[in-house]
Amino acid sequence: MGLSDLVAGSYGSQIIIELREDGRAVDVSSFSSYSVYLRSPAGATIQKTAQLYTDGTDGRITFQIAHGDLNETGTWWLQAEVADATRRIRSRPIQFYVQEAI
Repeated sequence: MGLSDLVAGSYGSQIIIELREDGRAVDVSSFSSYSVYLRSPAGATIQKTAQLYTDGTDGRITFQIAHGDLNETGTWWLQAEVADATRRIRSRPIQFYVQEAI
């Protein structure tokens, strides 16, 4: 499921994010911390623990939407972050819309 398919109250979806620098995937395999930040339409920020999607050489990390994460309809923001003792890389902020359930 992609970010364009999310509905308020949904959970269990796996989201994959690719970190890039200068148009190329960043090798994130050696980082020790993987996080994703979600900002709700009301401005509340949720920090999610992420993990490598593959071996990390492709720059992709993943996290799962948990029950209660997407509790508001409207425009949300997402930003991924990888870090270790000497370096921190953040993705560009990604905007997505959470649809209203019927």
